[in-house]
Amino acid sequence: SEPTNQENGLIRAADVAKGFHTSAVPVVVANGRIWRAMEVCRKIGSWGGFEAFVLSASIDSDLMNASNWTTTNRMAVDPSWNEDFKTWLEGNVVLAPGNKIVNIMRADTRITEKAAILSVNETGTILTFNPTTDLIDFPGGCKKFVVRFDNESGKYWTLSDEADPRYSDTKIERRRNKLVLMSSDKLRNWEIRSVILSDEDVEKSGFQYVDWLFENNDIVMACRTAFFDGVEKADNQHNSNFITFHRIKDFRKRNLNDEVLMK
Repeated sequence: SEPTNQENGLIRAADVAKGFHTSAVPVVVANGRIWRAMEVCRKIGSWGGFEAFVLSASIDSDLMNASNWTTTNRMAVDPSWNEDFKTWLEGNVVLAPGNKIVNIMRADTRITEKAAILSVNETGTILTFNPTTDLIDFPGGCKKFVVRFDNESGKYWTLSDEADPRYSDTKIERRRNKLVLMSSDKLRNWEIRSVILSDEDVEKSGFQYVDWLFENNDIVMACRTAFFDGVEKADNQHNSNFITFHRIKDFRKRNLNDEVLMK
């Protein structure tokens, strides 16, 4: 469709100079509503300064009409929370234990890898965060990741770029050469189950911005890949030269002794 006005597809007008920010993040249908995380960028002229919020609407409503959409308050990172915690972005709406909606966000940290869990109230109007309890240890948390729940295993799953400690002379946000499969029972404690993609060239190889789906006993995924093409390497680990497709067979049974799909 072609959005023309607030009754036909223009859901929100940007009120900041750099407008809205998002990525390939999950859309969740739960509690009679459709939910999606987004951000706005307040830092004019450069990257950062993201304010998180969540959009939602009744699944029975006309989703093209802006009046049917509700937004939470917008929230930015407070520098007093943690001197290593700069901003957050690319949030995942997830149905948490207890039928609660949360927004799990990439946390821009430079020393340790974290993720932030923001809570959404039942009506989708209030977003809250406790910096003491809601900034969790999360391998790969300072890079883009997607979280989804698997009914069969009763676990939450993700694919993330763990910052391999062997490359400690490289910034953790740029260590994207080791993609791991992780799971969690309750979203707060994550276990690395298997290494999926790996390469020793931390400067020129990267397996990042993975989006994926469950397909029976497998995970199918698309990956923004920086890798040697047979002639030359990518510009760097961030500036990819491929989009690659992969299938993780029997993902629920994978462990750290399994063969890496590509290395």
